[in-house]
Amino acid sequence: MQLRKDDLGLDPTFPFSVGRVELTSADDMSEIRHWHNCLEITCVRQGAADYFVDGRTYSMTPGDVIIFNNLEPHGWEVQRGESMTALVAVFSPELVAEGASLFDREYLRPFYERGSNFRNMLPATEGGVRRITALLEEAEVEFEKRASGYRLMIKAIVLQVLTFLERNYGRASAPPEMPEARDRSLKRIAHALDFIQRYYDEDISLADAAREAGMSPHYFSSYFKKSTGSTFIEHLCRLRVLKARELTRETDRTLVDIAMDSGFNNMANFYRAYRRILGESPSEARRKSGI
Repeated sequence: MQLRKDDLGLDPTFPFSVGRVELTSADDMSEIRHWHNCLEITCVRQGAADYFVDGRTYSMTPGDVIIFNNLEPHGWEVQRGESMTALVAVFSPELVAEGASLFDREYLRPFYERGSNFRNMLPATEGGVRRITALLEEAEVEFEKRASGYRLMIKAIVLQVLTFLERNYGRASAPPEMPEARDRSLKRIAHALDFIQRYYDEDISLADAAREAGMSPHYFSSYFKKSTGSTFIEHLCRLRVLKARELTRETDRTLVDIAMDSGFNNMANFYRAYRRILGESPSEARRKSGI
């Protein structure tokens, strides 16, 4: 799993962009979670894809809407041979809430103050979702034509969309995590992921990764699962199995050597993990490779 922060390069004088995006299986982000410095609203127009965020998987089909805030790592996957077209709007929080206006910040509440019933996805059948999509299509036309006053029109449209979102999401039952603290935590998790990627074939532990992140083991374990959707052990085991699969397919080394060089020190654990993750045994994989 890779965790990264992307800068989408919005115009600082008008931090908004909207447009059609086509995704195929070649754009797979199932092993990557990225977050960015803007809010995102995505409406699926054609096809289907799975989106991954906060340990959940959302199966998106035409008409569905999904939202992400600017501190929320997410990824996606389109099935092999398939494609998905989506209308994607991204904008900085400052487009809506400039300065310290509490009234303006009310519009952003669905992105930050979330109740226990919160879901990133709004299905097409839910109230207001069709209207949200129609509004974003209006914003797309304004953004493309850029007629006189288009910025004012787009901001008015965005405020309408946010009002519909507010009506569909419950209030948070607990205070939200401060954005600055979450950003720091995500960067620490990203640092720990780099450490795991470098040393997964060695005898590393959760405590080692937590130390790299500058977190307590308990907090690291919880935040790692929340950010990546996997536990530390699940992630470590998957890296080791994928390395073993590569060696099994491309070399004639013994399975014992492959297991040890991939980070496993127990053959029973190696066979069990390989089958659980890849759906076949190492011996079956080797026979298929012809080695």
